[in-house]
Amino acid sequence: MSLVTITHNIPQAQQGLATLARKAGTIKPALKTIGETLVNSTRDRWDKEVDPQGNKWQALKASTLKRKAKKKKSLKILLQDDHLRFNINPQVEENSLIVGSPEKYAAVHQLGGPAGRKGRQFHMPARPFLGISKQDEADILDDITQHLKF
Repeated sequence: MSLVTITHNIPQAQQGLATLARKAGTIKPALKTIGETLVNSTRDRWDKEVDPQGNKWQALKASTLKRKAKKKKSLKILLQDDHLRFNINPQVEENSLIVGSPEKYAAVHQLGGPAGRKGRQFHMPARPFLGISKQDEADILDDITQHLKF
């Protein structure tokens, strides 16, 4: 398994979680909700084929499209068998949230780099799917606010 770490500093979220920890004694339920929000957002980006900033992913090469069509696979970017897309999961541990995929090829799709099998190697362009968009930030703050109301 490869690990890609994307750290975000959202001061209002940190303040809200600190308040929630004082009031409720735990932030785990809020982190679980935030995790699901981020998973849903990541999957929505898949449909739009964009990174967290809204930039379009690099298009597939003609040879890739031809190979996928021959195998009767989806011609969409980062969609072959849906393993990567539907293996984006949240993991909550104490006071931390990790959203990612256990798929060994997730990092090369996120960051780009050498890919392929021996004798058929190529450079995979980065197509970031993990991260926090401006809308995600607003949704995270809304999730925290909802937990503070309980």
